[in-house]
Amino acid sequence: MVLRIVMLLLFGNVLGAQVVRQFHVEYRKGATGVYAAFLVNRYKAAATAYIAQATYRLEGKQQPAAWGGDSYSYPDGGTEIPAGFESESNSLPAGAQPLTSGVIAVVYADGFSEGDENVVQMLLAGRRRTVTDLNRLLPQLEKATDQAALVKIGAAMRAADVAEAAKLDELITVPGVKHQYFMTAVPAWLVRDKDPKVETYRRWLVNVMGSKPAL
Repeated sequence: MVLRIVMLLLFGNVLGAQVVRQFHVEYRKGATGVYAAFLVNRYKAAATAYIAQATYRLEGKQQPAAWGGDSYSYPDGGTEIPAGFESESNSLPAGAQPLTSGVIAVVYADGFSEGDENVVQMLLAGRRRTVTDLNRLLPQLEKATDQAALVKIGAAMRAADVAEAAKLDELITVPGVKHQYFMTAVPAWLVRDKDPKVETYRRWLVNVMGSKPAL
């Protein structure tokens, strides 16, 4: 899965088309009859973060979905969508028929962005929170804190991140799009990391701090 973060955000009213000209999503029917989404990047630089949306019909009912991610939400970076590249993404359930699809917002490696500006800022807020969390976590890793202690640190960090995200979500008018998905990257990864190494998290911090647009 491109960018390694997948969200299914079900909400009542999916947005109409956004002003995103260089990056789009389209559904194509495979040999098995199942439709898969393809992310198409026509911009001159790689797409590093995005949120896409769609509606589809299944068993006579219209269903909404949204998904996306940020390549800077992982220690060594997720998979960017290169310039001029098409990448297969989420598939619809068997029997589903696509109705509409679009991109809410996208951020490119050179710092250019398209789409809903509040959502773009939400993506960047997630990166800024990652920097904050990594600066808190690294001293603990440098002390070789044991795994049990790190789990507690991760839980406390996630609680703080969710609380901050809840405050910021009041600024977002896009239904179903939440800061939380992008502001809990560090604690979410830490919980899964069975052998956390300080060098890995240092690289992550350097990567995020060097991302564009500047944080």
